[in-house]
Amino acid sequence: MSKVTLLNNKSEIIDNIDKIRDMAVEHDKSRLEEYIGGIVFSETLQKQYTMMREDLNLNSIRKRYFTNELKNRELLNTYYQHMYMHNHIAFEDEVFEAYDAIGNLLNSTKQDKIDLCKLLVLEELIDVYHFLLEYTCLLKEHFLMQIECTKQNEAGKDFTVRDLERYLTVDSNFGIETHDDGCQYNIFDFLDFEGKHIASDIFCPSNIDKFYGYLSTTQSDQFLFELLRLNREFVRNCNFKDWKNYSVNFYDIVKIASLTDITRKMYYLFIKTFVYYIDFVNVLYDDEYPYSGSDYLDALYIIYGIYTAKRSENIRRQHNDPRYTGKNEGSIVGIEV
Repeated sequence: MSKVTLLNNKSEIIDNIDKIRDMAVEHDKSRLEEYIGGIVFSETLQKQYTMMREDLNLNSIRKRYFTNELKNRELLNTYYQHMYMHNHIAFEDEVFEAYDAIGNLLNSTKQDKIDLCKLLVLEELIDVYHFLLEYTCLLKEHFLMQIECTKQNEAGKDFTVRDLERYLTVDSNFGIETHDDGCQYNIFDFLDFEGKHIASDIFCPSNIDKFYGYLSTTQSDQFLFELLRLNREFVRNCNFKDWKNYSVNFYDIVKIASLTDITRKMYYLFIKTFVYYIDFVNVLYDDEYPYSGSDYLDALYIIYGIYTAKRSENIRRQHNDPRYTGKNEGSIVGIEV
């Protein structure tokens, strides 16, 4: 189980919670959850994708050893086959980490231990959120990469390993769309739009009834199980079987849309799970207790605050934690629970 790092980043978490709360104060009360959700999802998606490009993708590329003969849609199908499977495994691992953290809390008796266990539950849930964001980033990236591949093919050029490496790390202007007003939109713009669409979907009562009415439980551990089931459904809709032949156009617009729909349900279930535990953040506020109820708006504030701080720690680990760098020097941040 992971170490608790939230105490080390206490001031950053509280500052970021205050930042997003101030945005709510300045907005009218109508559809406030959708408005704040749009900000939270859009900003965290963009932050996650920036981290992927600047700190994670180079390792992913370095470990794949793609032959230069692999190109065009075959190259993209091979790369994203791995990335979706990788994210599926990481997501599942984090859900079980969260489940174990909740069990650890239920078995704790000493107050200092209980407080650390509460923070660990929040931290593990944010790690789940980390890989949920990554699903969305990968889907949007994959779709735009396919558009770029088509553009290059129509111009008589192959989409090569070198193109893939450049677009994953240096050049974010792939699959660009130019609208009638002359504005151009790249991957970061589309992630901004996607965040607002997610908020609109999961906080719209009619959509909740339509897509998520099958949920008959109100138990948070059952929501975690449902997240695992949806994670399984996601990967089963991918080209994950090496022993099976898939069409070169397997990831058409219908496939991308169906995978996106699965992630929508995952975002909804994540919020339904996280809202059970928002009062755990009171541990960071010492003797104050600002959060007491199961409120979606408060959940969004806390998700934003903790995610931003944990992202900083994740980036630090990539460069200065021996568990990640493979080197003998560096520091391991956190408290054992």
